[in-house]
Amino acid sequence: TPASVLAPALMACAGPGPVGLFHLACRGETSAWNWIAHAANRVGIPLNARPVTRAQLGGAWRPSRSCLDSTKFGNAWGIQLPEWDVALDDVLAGWTPSDWSVA
Repeated sequence: TPASVLAPALMACAGPGPVGLFHLACRGETSAWNWIAHAANRVGIPLNARPVTRAQLGGAWRPSRSCLDSTKFGNAWGIQLPEWDVALDDVLAGWTPSDWSVA
């Protein structure tokens, strides 16, 4: 979920209102791999990689699926974030591989 999507929603709920624990994320779900592949495709970067599972990476245990449900937030404040791919496309609109330079 891009900061450009989160910030306005967080500002809208910063004043008086419901209290409690709320999840806030773009709608829909994807894997880290699909997110990266979508972004690479969107900006025209060839993706020369293959997906791996979390188990193959080792380290601390992570759930295989960990999606946030923002329904409670949406019901409380009447705010629905966009689908993850729409938000990512908006952030990447107009970007090209030449926009990134490695120093």
